[in-house]
Amino acid sequence: MMMEELLNYAESSNYQEIRGELSIVDNNHKDRLHHFYQKFGFEITETNNRNDCIYATICKRVRKSEKAGD
Repeated sequence: MMMEELLNYAESSNYQEIRGELSIVDNNHKDRLHHFYQKFGFEITETNNRNDCIYATICKRVRKSEKAGD
């Protein structure tokens, strides 16, 4: 599946997180989208900005950030 490939690529390329946005264009499929992204460990944060075409952001931590000197 493409999402698994994206997650594998992000981890092997040392990305710390993956971020994205959900559009109001897909509001009819909101429950399905939320289920899909949550299944892969994404956190979904709905926004209150009604002037924007984005209704939520998604974020998944791929790696813990490394602190200097640790």
